[in-house]
Amino acid sequence: MNLRKTFFFALVTLPPFQLMADEMNIIDTYQKRYSQLPFRETPFADIKGIFPISDKLAQGRKHYLLTYDNLDRVVEMQFLQDGKTVPLNINKNVVTNAPHIKITFSDNKEVRTFFDQFGQATQSNGAFKEVYSLNNKGERVALQFEDKAGNKITNNWGIYQYTWDIDAKGTVTEQRIDKNGQAAKIRPGFPFFCLKLHYDQRGFLAMMENFGKDCKTLTQNNVNAAQDKLTYNKHGFMYSWNVYDAQENRAKGNGPNVATGMMEHDSYGNTTREYYLDEFGNQIHNAYGWFDSIATYDNHGNMSARFNYDPDGNKARIESLGYSGYKLTYDKQGINRTSLSYYDQHDKPTMHLQRGYHSVQHFYNAQNQVIKIQFLDLQGKLTNRLDNGIAYIEYEYTAAGLKRINYDKKSKQINKKSDAQPT
Repeated sequence: MNLRKTFFFALVTLPPFQLMADEMNIIDTYQKRYSQLPFRETPFADIKGIFPISDKLAQGRKHYLLTYDNLDRVVEMQFLQDGKTVPLNINKNVVTNAPHIKITFSDNKEVRTFFDQFGQATQSNGAFKEVYSLNNKGERVALQFEDKAGNKITNNWGIYQYTWDIDAKGTVTEQRIDKNGQAAKIRPGFPFFCLKLHYDQRGFLAMMENFGKDCKTLTQNNVNAAQDKLTYNKHGFMYSWNVYDAQENRAKGNGPNVATGMMEHDSYGNTTREYYLDEFGNQIHNAYGWFDSIATYDNHGNMSARFNYDPDGNKARIESLGYSGYKLTYDKQGINRTSLSYYDQHDKPTMHLQRGYHSVQHFYNAQNQVIKIQFLDLQGKLTNRLDNGIAYIEYEYTAAGLKRINYDKKSKQINKKSDAQPT
């Protein structure tokens, strides 16, 4: 079976007359609100929203506000709640990691600049700016990253530059290099190198093929995958991803080591269920121990709980992790997450076996900036994480920037890189 013959391919481009519009400095804009962004695996495709939401329904809910110019190009993206920019929540995609993005077009360039919820310059995947090169058709053909001073840098995934070549059928060949000019994987833990990207007529990624480091042959990587085929519903929600080997046969692969991941959503596009199939269509556990993941959300669009279930529909313990699921709490406004705690299949508090704590708590100042994160045991006392020894983290905000200090439970400072938003 040749999957490459089963798709309609649509070229993701900017309008061909954009250069004239840029020179004329046309600034008329309009706006639309969306509950979600679509699935993204690379930064090539246009920024777009899915699950449109009315101004009335958006009240109090977290959502995206996209601003378009009169060429229908997105020139600004904001993640809002009650009219204010707020930190991204669990619904973000892997490519977009800032709550506010401003986009400018000029001289065959598209520049995306990132801001935090306070309007201050911030990083997305390690970069303050993404600078795209455009050809004379307005198509993205390259991407480099810049720091705050405008110097070219490597992003957090070890990528220094993307390049894209678009053939007559609309297939996009994507290559990435690190700072030494060597082929770079798509992101950490995902060993796809040279990619053939196939988009459907709506601009959603329909299939991604790994052509290895030489970009010549369909290549099966060390996690048993050569192709990923993605399917979407009428809303633009990706409801399944499917793995194939280099012979284009169904295969269990990638990090989860499954042949298919299936997802369901609520009316706002939140993923409410995720489960997994082998190459024969049988439901199985993924490599991380999850069998049937059920999530719930509050009225603000925040995830409130996620639990694993067995084939009989009962909550089930994930043996390698020591818990069945976790619950999350937020402040009264629903803006900031205040805690995440782990529970067993009987809904009793339990410890995360690999990280060594029961709950993580977040504290904020009056400006909604996180000032402390602490890790607690079942007795509510500080405990050192098993994976990095950290018991709590303090944050200081100065004119020079953000300072983060890690401590163990005896308040001894330790120098380890930590995750500001552990889960």
